[in-house]
Amino acid sequence: MAQLKEYEKDEWHLPEVQDYSVEKYKVIWHYAEMFTKSMRFKWKSRVYIDLFSGAGIARIKRTNRIIETSAFIAARLPFKFSKYIFCDINPQNITALENRANRYFPDIDASFVCADANESVHILKNLIPQASKEHTVLSFCLADPSKIGDLNFSTIKSLASNYLDFLILVPSGMEARRFKKGFLSSTDQRLTRFFGNPEWRFSWDKFRKTNDDFGAFVKYEFTQQMMELGFIDPGENRAYPVKIPVKNVLLYDLMFFSRSERGLEFWDKSRRGSRDQQRLFD
Repeated sequence: MAQLKEYEKDEWHLPEVQDYSVEKYKVIWHYAEMFTKSMRFKWKSRVYIDLFSGAGIARIKRTNRIIETSAFIAARLPFKFSKYIFCDINPQNITALENRANRYFPDIDASFVCADANESVHILKNLIPQASKEHTVLSFCLADPSKIGDLNFSTIKSLASNYLDFLILVPSGMEARRFKKGFLSSTDQRLTRFFGNPEWRFSWDKFRKTNDDFGAFVKYEFTQQMMELGFIDPGENRAYPVKIPVKNVLLYDLMFFSRSERGLEFWDKSRRGSRDQQRLFD
C-alpha cells in the first residue's frame, strides 16, 4: 500500500504480530468495506468500535514486513465510518495509534481510550452517538483479544444494548485445548467471565456426552450466550477458522454476530471473498 514505506520512517511504537494474523486482517477488511459501502445511505451514523485496537500498524515477527492492523484497516476504507472509537490497555499502543491517526488520517472523527475495555465500557458507550428516529446509528464492534482472559462477556452485553454487530475472536483452538484442565478447575474464573455464565461447567458435562472437543464447546457456549442477547444463531459453518498454515493447527475462530439476517449475508460474502482477496496485503 502506498503509505507502508512512510510508516517505516515514523517514530512511534511498533508491536509485532505473527504471520498468520494477516488472514485475520483480510477478513476484517473485507467485512468492514462491505459494511461501510452498503450502510452509508441507510444509517445517519456508522460507528466503528475496536476494543483491542493496537497501534495501527505492526511488524510481522522475524521479518521487516509492516502491515496495517484493524484500526488502520478501518480508517483507510474508501467509505469512512462516521465515528471511530479505539480502545487499548497498552499506553504505548494507544499513543502511537493516536499520533499516527492524526498524521495519516487527519479527517476521521476518532476517540482514543487508554484503558481496559472491560473496565471502561461505560466510557465507550458514551462515545457512541445518541440514536433517535431522525438520527439512526449502527455500530460495528471488533473484539480481538489476545487470550480468553482479556474479554468479559459483561462488556459485550453492555455494548449490545446499542444496535450493533460484533466480530469476535473466540479462542476455540490452541488455547482452549492446551489449557483445558486449568479452565475446568473450579477456581479458574476466566471462562466464567468470557461466557458470562457461572454454570458453564454443567453445560460442558452435557455437551461432552456427544462431543468431547473442548474447543467446539467454547464456540457453542459463547454462541448460546450471544443468542440470549437476541443475536441470531450464526451456525457452525459461519465461523471463520484461522490456523497455523504449515501445521494446519486451529488457533481461533472469528465469529460474527448480528440481529439482522442482512448482516449475516454480508458476513457470508466476506468469508468466501477473504480466501481469495490479496490486493491489500500482498
